[in-house]
Amino acid sequence: MSDENQKSAATVFLDVHPEFRTAMATSRTFQEIKARATLNVDKETLYIVRGDTLGNEDDLYLDALARGAGSTVDDVYRQLFLELDEASRALIEGRAGVRRPPP
Repeated sequence: MSDENQKSAATVFLDVHPEFRTAMATSRTFQEIKARATLNVDKETLYIVRGDTLGNEDDLYLDALARGAGSTVDDVYRQLFLELDEASRALIEGRAGVRRPPP
């Protein structure tokens, strides 16, 4: 179903920033998000990233972080985002186009 030679933008980002892969692998919050979004199709595991958009695990993780960065509600996405260190949060906020209010 997917082209093994083509990487998603999320996969490329995580390849460049391996600290996010470590965070993804150790996050219980992400495991909860992933469990709710898993879809098995023709022996391939896909994830419902948003609405009817399917993607890989990397796509799901970065989308969940972006949702958390833009959220003011204490939900599972915000919890996931807050698990990151300050530098990682700033990187995700920049990627997601989130603007912080001035101090």
